[in-house]
Amino acid sequence: MDFVFTKAWADIVDAFYKILAGDVDFTVNGQSGTTLADTVMLTGDGIADYVIQLDIVDKSGNPLNFPGLIVPLTVTGVKTSAGGTFTLEPSDTVFNILSGHHEVTVHFGGTWAAGDTLAITFAKPASSLVNVTDKTLTLTVEQVA
Repeated sequence: MDFVFTKAWADIVDAFYKILAGDVDFTVNGQSGTTLADTVMLTGDGIADYVIQLDIVDKSGNPLNFPGLIVPLTVTGVKTSAGGTFTLEPSDTVFNILSGHHEVTVHFGGTWAAGDTLAITFAKPASSLVNVTDKTLTLTVEQVA
């Protein structure tokens, strides 16, 4: 039986070499860099859930397609400028990006006002073999007119 080098295998080999070379990063909602920002809308009912998209990429921003690759991230810092509350789902502190993609949902509760902020810092745990740069996403509340 002959071995067929398919596009899927080519993606896996490419991702493997990039991981070994340290050419790995992650994006938050498609944004790279270390300091990221977005807005959340406040209505009379409060703030709707906000979904954070975490994706493994190379340092040029290209997705790394490596089935089964697990990249752990932890929430290393949270700052709020308000008395409002929030929870992160599926976990408040530890996430596994599996096969290049993971979603974290922010559930807002309590009282938030326009101009309030929530900053969440994601980082790799010390035990991770995949080295990625810390990123902080700051969500700013805006009042719906």
